[in-house]
Amino acid sequence: NLQQPIATATQKQVFLQRQHFLVVHRDPRRLLVRIQHPLWEAWILVAYAPHSGYSDHDRAQWWSATQTVIQEHHTENSPLLVCIDANAGPGEPDGEHFFQDGFRTSSSTKFLQAFVSDFHLCAPITSSIHEGSTCTWTSPSQEEFTIDYVLIPQTWMPHCSFSKILEEFDLGNQQHDHSVYALELSWQGQGNIPTSTQSRCDNFDRSKVKQQMPSHFEDFAIKSWDTNVEDHLQHINDQLHTMLQRHC
Repeated sequence: NLQQPIATATQKQVFLQRQHFLVVHRDPRRLLVRIQHPLWEAWILVAYAPHSGYSDHDRAQWWSATQTVIQEHHTENSPLLVCIDANAGPGEPDGEHFFQDGFRTSSSTKFLQAFVSDFHLCAPITSSIHEGSTCTWTSPSQEEFTIDYVLIPQTWMPHCSFSKILEEFDLGNQQHDHSVYALELSWQGQGNIPTSTQSRCDNFDRSKVKQQMPSHFEDFAIKSWDTNVEDHLQHINDQLHTMLQRHC
């Protein structure tokens, strides 16, 4: 949502723009995006894990492949946020990743628990900050489950200011199944926003570019060829500039 401000600086709202996003991986069940803004950098994974109707082997392979996707792209100095239909209950609380009792253990809980442990994530929906129902999916037999999560870095838990199922949000489904889960994070920090008159010219070390870029060059989606030349060129420049900033 490019109309949703991400910060307030000098009494002005700050917004993300299209050039701040880079899709680094996409497949039918996973989308990994990097956000780079002068005030904020982050990685966001949106994922849909296979349900219990799949074999244990197939589910294990999916979780392992998801871990590989993240490890191949994610830089540890930027936070990872995960929005996932995990098709797995959180299981017993451990006080670090899942916090309160009363949640189900399912056949894929072991995969979810290993995932959050490996990437140092936690689930605020299982914490005391959460308000109201924790049901994110209602089965056809009207059983209630917690299987959808917004996972955040463990160190971010103190920044959680709101966690709730938005029951009033109508998804337009003929029968009730998944519910919308909302999480709000808030903090203060310092940063510099370049003005529109500043040129984006970084003094990259040419020798480092020659050393780093052949092996670190990343494929990226090109805009369709009916895009006007200026936008097409700007998009390519933005992607190349992002790689140079990351590796050089």
